[in-house]
Amino acid sequence: MKKLLAMLLLLMLAFPALAEEKDNRYDGLGPYGENGMMPVQRNGLWGIVDATGRQVVPCEWEDVGTPGKMRIPVERDGLWGCVDLTGCVVVEPVWDSLSVWSDGTLNIRRDGWAGLLNADGEVIVPCGQYTYVGWNIDGYILVQDARERWGKLNPDGSVAIPLEWAEIGYFHDGLAYADKMNGYWCYINTLGQTVIPGPFSYVGDFEDGLALVRNPRVYAGYQFIDWQNQPLTSAGWDDAEEFSCGLALVKRDGLWGYIDRTGEVVIPLQFTSASSFYNGVALVRRGEERIAINTQGETLYTCVWDKAGGMFWGGHIWVQQDGLYGLMNTAGELVVPCEWDDYIGKPFLHGDIMALTRDGWLAFVNKRGDMITGQLWDDAITYTIDGEHLFLLSDGVLSIWNADGEQLF
Repeated sequence: MKKLLAMLLLLMLAFPALAEEKDNRYDGLGPYGENGMMPVQRNGLWGIVDATGRQVVPCEWEDVGTPGKMRIPVERDGLWGCVDLTGCVVVEPVWDSLSVWSDGTLNIRRDGWAGLLNADGEVIVPCGQYTYVGWNIDGYILVQDARERWGKLNPDGSVAIPLEWAEIGYFHDGLAYADKMNGYWCYINTLGQTVIPGPFSYVGDFEDGLALVRNPRVYAGYQFIDWQNQPLTSAGWDDAEEFSCGLALVKRDGLWGYIDRTGEVVIPLQFTSASSFYNGVALVRRGEERIAINTQGETLYTCVWDKAGGMFWGGHIWVQQDGLYGLMNTAGELVVPCEWDDYIGKPFLHGDIMALTRDGWLAFVNKRGDMITGQLWDDAITYTIDGEHLFLLSDGVLSIWNADGEQLF
């Protein structure tokens, strides 16, 4: 027995990380989390835990940034580097700032200049030439120089579109909107050539061959154009929104309706106010009547609440009755009764958990309206929701919950 105890003691001394791996006491919790990972603080230093409570980065850093899928920014002596998901240093802390883009590249800054590294810390765009360096959203790297001119680089860092634009967007359908220092917009191709000159006072991204624009020199109001700069319809609109669920919200003479991608009005202009479609449902007002409609213009239900707001981005909107809030789904079902003082964040926009408040108490609910932890919490707690998980720090003890109310840690 004594020999066994001695061996166990030796193992614990040899592998101290194993003994504290599941320690659930922390002093602080980060305000953000990504990819099921969350910053935690102990004894004034920061680390990272995953959704099971395992400490993937020890609490030995002055600060940590938003965790990426492959890399995590860390700070020491006021300078930033990054570690991998095992806590091993990949980029030494030598930069004024470092952040991880979603494609795995690392945005860096030093002395006011921006640059870009790959996930292994190798230089793609060196610091010293650009004041802003973006990431590869559309196949190119968006950059700005000291003159506040914008252009784009190829993925290898070579110039693709010269820095001669006051502003430039991202490519969609092979075209991007851009402004050449005159306050009006045009569209350019991937060679930087102007292919739709405009000039437009408003531009949207091309999607499936159409873009919403406003060209006051050619026609009044808003219009959808194709790649050849041909309008979808001969007349413009007083106001319009981008296509969503195959329909675009348009306005003329004070009334709203919806058109399809051929420009045909498929839901007549009859509403005094309306929203775009999200998850197949839109909220509209016809006279004093407030209703929800589907994409065929059919009434799904009448809104009997004092107020209803937001759009069905995540499949739910808030409703208010007698000054109290609840949550309603796209079917018109009240999944959370109107008994809360407020809700925090847009309902379920980025995940399956959200917070509600009542008399200074907090509750956490899922899309079914179930209370995640089974109890209310006072404002002495610290919490962060990464979308799929609730990280909760109460009296220095960390607990982690999923959207089904299961305590993972």
